[in-house]
Amino acid sequence: MKHHNLRLTFIRLACVGLALILAACTATPAPPPLPPTPAPTSPPPPTPVPPTATTAPTPEPTIPPGVPAADVSKSVADKFNTVDTNLALWKIQPGLGTVMIEYGNRLARLWFAANADNWDMAKYQLDEMKEIQEVGEVTRPKRAPMLKAFEEGYLTAIDKAIMAKDKAAFTKAVNDAVTGCNACHKASTGTNWTSYQYVEVQLPKTDPAFYVDWKGGGQDSYIANPPAAAAATPAALTGNLDAAGVEEFVNGKFNSVDRSLALWNIQPGLGTVMIEYGNRYSRMYFAAKAGNWDMAKYQLDEALEIQEVAEATRPGRAPMLKAFEEGYLKALDEAIVAQDAAKFDAAFKAAADGCNACHTASKGANWKSYQYVKIQVPKTDNNDYLVWKADKGTGSYIANPPAAAATAPPAAPTGTLDMAGVEKLVTDKLNTLDRSLALWNIQPGLGTIMIEYGRRLAQIRYALDGGNFDMAKYQADEMIEIQEVGETTRPGRAPMLKAFEDGYIKALDEAIMAKDKGKAQAALENVVTGCNACHAASKGANWSSYAYVQIQVPKSDPADYLHWKAAGGTGNYKP
Repeated sequence: MKHHNLRLTFIRLACVGLALILAACTATPAPPPLPPTPAPTSPPPPTPVPPTATTAPTPEPTIPPGVPAADVSKSVADKFNTVDTNLALWKIQPGLGTVMIEYGNRLARLWFAANADNWDMAKYQLDEMKEIQEVGEVTRPKRAPMLKAFEEGYLTAIDKAIMAKDKAAFTKAVNDAVTGCNACHKASTGTNWTSYQYVEVQLPKTDPAFYVDWKGGGQDSYIANPPAAAAATPAALTGNLDAAGVEEFVNGKFNSVDRSLALWNIQPGLGTVMIEYGNRYSRMYFAAKAGNWDMAKYQLDEALEIQEVAEATRPGRAPMLKAFEEGYLKALDEAIVAQDAAKFDAAFKAAADGCNACHTASKGANWKSYQYVKIQVPKTDNNDYLVWKADKGTGSYIANPPAAAATAPPAAPTGTLDMAGVEKLVTDKLNTLDRSLALWNIQPGLGTIMIEYGRRLAQIRYALDGGNFDMAKYQADEMIEIQEVGETTRPGRAPMLKAFEDGYIKALDEAIMAKDKGKAQAALENVVTGCNACHAASKGANWSSYAYVQIQVPKSDPADYLHWKAAGGTGNYKP
């Protein structure tokens, strides 16, 4: 019985185990059989070998930050080629008023040269007339068609007569040109003039430059200009510029003469510079002869300053100009500083001889030499609105102090610009006086400006004497316009100039507008008194005062190619 129970227990345990196995098989089915592995069609890839050294990945090419250089170049060229009188540097460029002073001067010189049979000099003066006319065509583009028509209609005939050395044809052509000038003035209108008929030109009666020997020398040196060579198109700029690159590029445009840019092309060349240079030479002589050594020194310093303009605008002539300064002007300077009249006379004559030797040796594109330009010791004073023997005329000059150490250049701008930033940078350069930039540095200072200012004052006197109030008004307006140039280029003097205008010029203007000759002449006398008081009070780096510059009401006509009592000359001014 006992054995029977053990057997039953064993059978039960076996059944329980079997049941557990069956349950497990039902809960987790067996995985399906794997498919057969296909035969390989290519050898397996080799196992990669890790590199033995680390190599930086090659970077993708990147575009430098900033604006395209070609766009910057176009923006600058547009600013330099387009007249915009909202920009200071464009606003102070000579308008027709200043241009016509040189134009009339050249016409008078042309007349005296041809009548002395100096046909080369006559040709030169005519060529210079055309060159200064082109300045007016650029700065006053609306007047360009009229100016070009005048050239075609009248100057071409003068040119032909000069080249043929035909005095009869020349005289007729010049008379026709004078008639044409006056007709042009009568037909032309302005914002505040019904016409410019009050400006009437005539053949000159008086030599405009007594320091010039009109007979000259070395005729037949003129060679017709060859046809102009085709200008090469510059390669377009590539790449991008950051802020520092834009600054460098723009400064380069201000510092490098590029006559393909209008703003550079209209800067005074040697022809215009030499008018002032010769004028200074003559003034120096009369000042020294009157014992006004300070005035003589001032005139010499101004001659050197205007010479530097030519060295900048005509760099090919710079070595010659510097050599002349070293060889002749230094000796003049030493004689003036020593106040030695005998040494001055010797140095002055040597400088005149040196000028003529330089002209003989110098050649141009269409001249074998410039020996037809012959200067001499001036015979007559043509600036007699200046008192050569001024009160306290000598002793205020102080030698220039040693030059201060050059200031460190400003830090280059950093970062990048968009085109709006480029536009602002260029505009700021054109609006902000910066004499470290060549194009700003050669703009006329007070010395050059005062030559025109004084001449305008003298012309007012003669217009008033002729009862030509419109001409007097025009001259006063031009005085104020050239004064504004000085306020821009010499901002430290601007308050003084504005005060002078308010204190003296306004009263003169009111008297002219009232057509009151007595009041106008009294106001003119007051202007002269005010000028001299201003000079006495004003100081410079190397002058204790400018008292040696003393003016007076002029004694002789400064421009007798103008007819002061012009027909129809008064009554067409519109306030």
